[in-house]
Amino acid sequence: MRRHADRLIATHGGPAAIIRMEGSEPQYPWDPPGEPAEVAYPVRYIETGYDAGYHGDTLIQAGDVLGIMTAPAAITPAPLDVLRIGAVEYRMQDVKPMQPASDGAVICFSFQARR
Repeated sequence: MRRHADRLIATHGGPAAIIRMEGSEPQYPWDPPGEPAEVAYPVRYIETGYDAGYHGDTLIQAGDVLGIMTAPAAITPAPLDVLRIGAVEYRMQDVKPMQPASDGAVICFSFQARR
């Protein structure tokens, strides 16, 4: 299933990046940590969209991006991460792992992001 999801997102989706601020590790324990720097993790995503009837009295607002993404194993997208699509940055509102079984491997992530 993971290969199928990867293939569909690669064919119909586009590139994006999860942006996080991370500090550099000190060389020695007594050194202070380095200044936080922006680190971009490449992801692939596809917009799934939403029905206009879903926003209004719900948590979905016009302009939100809803979709599915694949991410490298080294990163797990989280709420409040920044998702950069082209030159536009969105704040992740909700991220959920998609997996065929509760104890199975994560195939991809569904997400909602807001400008």
